[in-house]
Amino acid sequence: MANWSYGVVLLIFLGNANALEGGMLFPRESESRQIPELEGIAVIDKTRSLDINRPVTFVTVREYNRDHAAQYVDILCINRYYAWYSDTGHTEVIKYQLTDDLNNWYNKFKKPVIITEYGADTISGLHTLPSFVFTEDYQVQFLEEYHKIFDIYRKKFLVGEMVWNFADFMTVQGVGRVVGNKKGVLTRQRQPKEAAYLMRHRYWNIINQKTLSNHRYNKYTKL
Repeated sequence: MANWSYGVVLLIFLGNANALEGGMLFPRESESRQIPELEGIAVIDKTRSLDINRPVTFVTVREYNRDHAAQYVDILCINRYYAWYSDTGHTEVIKYQLTDDLNNWYNKFKKPVIITEYGADTISGLHTLPSFVFTEDYQVQFLEEYHKIFDIYRKKFLVGEMVWNFADFMTVQGVGRVVGNKKGVLTRQRQPKEAAYLMRHRYWNIINQKTLSNHRYNKYTKL
C-alpha cells in the first residue's frame, strides 16, 4: 500500500491497523499468543521506512493506560462512542468523559490526536421528544455534544475529527443492528438525515473560519 500510494498527494499519513487494540499490535508477553504474527514495533518501523515523508499511525480502541503501541506512532487515532456503546442514551456524560479521555491521551503521549470515529445509529424519519436512541433527534444531540468538546481542543492538540459514518451500510444480522449499520448521516440511498445538515453547517463554518455558535442551525437557510 505504501509503495502504491507514494505519489498520491492527498494521502496525509499511513495507517497500520483500524480499530485494533494497541496491546495486540505490540503485544506484551502475556498477550503475545493472541496475534503472534504482528510484532508491532517492526510493523510500524517497516511502514515508516517505506515513506519517510508521511507520519505513521493506527486506530486504537483501547484506553490510554492500556495501549502499548501508541508511543511508537506519530499521531494518535481514537474511536469513541460515549453515550452510545457506553452510558447509552446519556448525552450529558459526553463532555465529562471525552474531556478526560482527550486530556489523558495527550498528557501521556504528547502527540496530536484525531477522533477517527464517533456516531450513533439512527433510523431515518424516526423522531421523539425528548430525544431517544435510534432517532434523528438523538443523533443530532449526540453529535452536538461531541462538537462542543472538539471546538475546545481544536485550539490545542485535536487535529482531526471524522464522524462515523458518511452513509448507512448493510451488515450481517444481529440484535445490535437494525437492517445494517445506521450510523450514517445519509441513508443507503444517499438521502440526508437531520444530522447531515448539522455536519454541513459545522464544516462550512470551519472552512470559512466563522465562529461556531451553539444555537441550532437552520437547514433551510443559506450558509
